[in-house]
Formats: sequence, structure tokens, C-alpha cells
Amino acid sequence: PPLRTEVLDDWTGTTDRIRNPEQTRYVWYADVGADETTIWANFQGADPNRELVEINVRRSVFYPAEHHIDYITVRGFELAHAASPWTPPTADQPGLIGPNWAKGWIIENNVIHDGRDSILWYSNHVTIRGNVAAKCRYGFHLMFSDNVVLEDNELRENSVGVYFMYSKDVVLRNNRLIRNRGPSGYGLGLKETDKFTIEDNLFVGNRVGIYFDGS
Repeated sequence: PPLRTEVLDDWTGTTDRIRNPEQTRYVWYADVGADETTIWANFQGADPNRELVEINVRRSVFYPAEHHIDYITVRGFELAHAASPWTPPTADQPGLIGPNWAKGWIIENNVIHDGRDSILWYSNHVTIRGNVAAKCRYGFHLMFSDNVVLEDNELRENSVGVYFMYSKDVVLRNNRLIRNRGPSGYGLGLKETDKFTIEDNLFVGNRVGIYFDGS
């Protein structure tokens, strides 16, 4: 496929530059019929007949269908292999795991890998502790979520380790953010986030250690 340097933002209707144009060659297409599905994909030089090819169609692993399912503890699981869809910022934001407009959750001592996002979406007073999140788009992603503590987690080999967006009163303490080197490649991103505390964290080998955008 041809390399593209610009993309139309369907949400705003404006044209934006593509930060990593090479990634536009890594695409796939599916032709879904009544009896069979045919997939064409760019495998970046790998032979799909010899390599492991994984196709994820599961939207989430642990994500309530209803809002305000409060005070849940998710502890000691392996959570993996979910293909959460892209949605605009004002729509529902499903993730591999996450509260859905809920409060009082504890997510601890889990191994989370090979998914799109672990997301907090309009979810407050949440503790995320002692987890490993690896090989995801965002290790943990907060949007419009306040009074959240992330501590003693290891976030490695994601596109972005942790991203705080439109949130306040968040704490990032004693975490290890290692080799998060995707197209964005931040260990930590902060977009329009206020009253945050970042202390005693280890940043190693990220494309960018900490990225600020209006915070």
C-alpha cells in the first residue's frame, strides 16, 4: 500500500499530518461473506504460513456493560487478547479491562497483555496497584477520571505506558515504565490533566520519558 503523510480526522473533519508515516503501510482488510471471511494483511516481511498469526475479535475481557457498577476488585488474573474498537472521545470507551462510569474499583496484581487499552472512563476513586501491563497500545489510559492512584505497576513494551487525559488529582507512584516505544512512544503522557503527583517512578528506554500537552 502507498505511504501516506496526512489523514482526515473523521471526528473534526480536518486534515492532520501522520507522525509516523511508515505505519500507514501496515494495514489489513477483511471481506466478510455469509460462509467465510477472507483477510488481506501486510505482515511486514513475515511469512504468515510459518509465523504465529493471531486474530482478536473480543471487544473486552472485564468491562461492565452498564454504568455505575461500583466497588469492584479485580485481583490476580491474566487478562489478554482483546481488540477494543476506536471510538471518539465523547463516545463509550471500551477497553480490555476498565470501569464504565464507576467508582471505588481496585485493579491489582494482574498480568495484562496483548490488548488495545486498559481504560478508566469517567471513573473516580480508583486504585491500580501491582499490575504488569505489556504489549498493549496504552498500558493504562485515563479519560475524565479523578482521584486515581497508580502505584507499584510495571508498564513495559506498550506504545504508551500511561496516559492521563482530562483528569485531575491523579497519582503515579513507584511504577516502572520500561521500553514503551510505539509511534507515540511515551512512558507517561499528560493531556489537560491538573493536580497530579509523579514520584519515585523508574523510566527506562522509552521513546519519550514524559510528554506534556496542556497540563
